[in-house]
Amino acid sequence: MRRVDSRAFALPVVVMLTAVAGVMIGVLLDRQSAQALSVKRQTEEYREHHFGRGAKEIIDYWLRTRGNKPVRELLDETGKALDVTLADGTVISLRLFDAQGTLNADRATLAAAGMPAPRRAYDELAANVAAARLAVFTRKLGPIEVSLGSASPEVISAIVNANVAPDKQSELTAALMELRGHATIAAEDLSGALNGVGLENAERDAVSRMIAADPTFFRAILEARSADGRALARYGGYAVIGNMIQRGRADAGARRTSILAWTKLEIR
Repeated sequence: MRRVDSRAFALPVVVMLTAVAGVMIGVLLDRQSAQALSVKRQTEEYREHHFGRGAKEIIDYWLRTRGNKPVRELLDETGKALDVTLADGTVISLRLFDAQGTLNADRATLAAAGMPAPRRAYDELAANVAAARLAVFTRKLGPIEVSLGSASPEVISAIVNANVAPDKQSELTAALMELRGHATIAAEDLSGALNGVGLENAERDAVSRMIAADPTFFRAILEARSADGRALARYGGYAVIGNMIQRGRADAGARRTSILAWTKLEIR
């Protein structure tokens, strides 16, 4: 590895070998002639596994070099987390986008939530949004919490209306929508918005457990380009990036990261 841009870093050789191997495996397999269906399926699974593993290791190491800042503060305006330029000129780029602005509609997740607020919010949303558009406001992966910064008015209203008394709904919805427009949202700002409406303890607990100031669920895009800018491979998945682990544990200072639903994307 010869150089990295201002947002990149020097990765340990073992990390880069894993990530680059995944990218190169994908490129080589894409260039092969047509294969039998069963063989093709196996190679695709193998390729996607290595891409996902490489992406996780890159994200983990990148986070360890960035302290305890929220992930959204580490990205540029295009969502870029880093560029890594390899010795042959190949550039590997990682971008992350807030994917937590919708309600989790997975039945198993809702059943295991341990509280009625998520199910109530989903039912409220389903009752007020056309069935054909419900998928726009819901997802099947990630945490129960919704990222306030990327949540739609429909999702915010569903959470509030399902869990707060009618006489407080308009005021709280307006306060959350105003906060949603801020460039950055601190946890203290969210608490202030909830406290300023005079919620009952149960109401405040339900809403606070459903809305997050900082997202932890991201759409991840990993791309590889040749030295002359030609696209070699492009993969997408979802990254769950937890908060930094507190002191007193062997893995203190790290963050739990997992990669979900890693798939090959069309090159562009």
